[in-house]
Amino acid sequence: MLEPFFKTHEEVDKYFNKVTESLLILKARIIALYKSDKDSIEYFALYDSILTQVRALFIENNRYKNNYTVQVFLNKLGLSKTSEEIDTYLNSEFKPGISVRDAIKTSVDRFIVHYDYVSNEEEHIEEICREHLTDMNNEFFIGRLVDIISIHMILSYVKRMNNWEINLLEDKQ
Repeated sequence: MLEPFFKTHEEVDKYFNKVTESLLILKARIIALYKSDKDSIEYFALYDSILTQVRALFIENNRYKNNYTVQVFLNKLGLSKTSEEIDTYLNSEFKPGISVRDAIKTSVDRFIVHYDYVSNEEEHIEEICREHLTDMNNEFFIGRLVDIISIHMILSYVKRMNNWEINLLEDKQ
């Protein structure tokens, strides 16, 4: 069995900084996407990069309890409610039977990182993903997800750190 993620506050800070930096880079890519011409190679490269980074940060197989996703980080801090909210969003449906999680996973795995045979259904999922995640007016706009998760994560981390400070003071008494 793997050791828990964090043994010291410094390890928490280091991982928090890593995740925060990744979220800031992701946000910068989303902003750059909207400054790009929708028909340009830059737009498609940014889109692929954004979707791949979202998959890496938020979507992993549940059987890997110690993988480096934002949800695992929050769970390790005892902030499972925020983690569950992220998963609720990811499990919500774009269309009947197609969750945000499945659409992103299919788009990245089948159209970006692997070039295998794809079915008509997978092509349809990729089109839905591209259409919904890049539309600023859509409830599933990926920028909104990143903003909400960033805010939750930072607020949760600050709350947890405040609790740790209190606990550390209590331990000294």
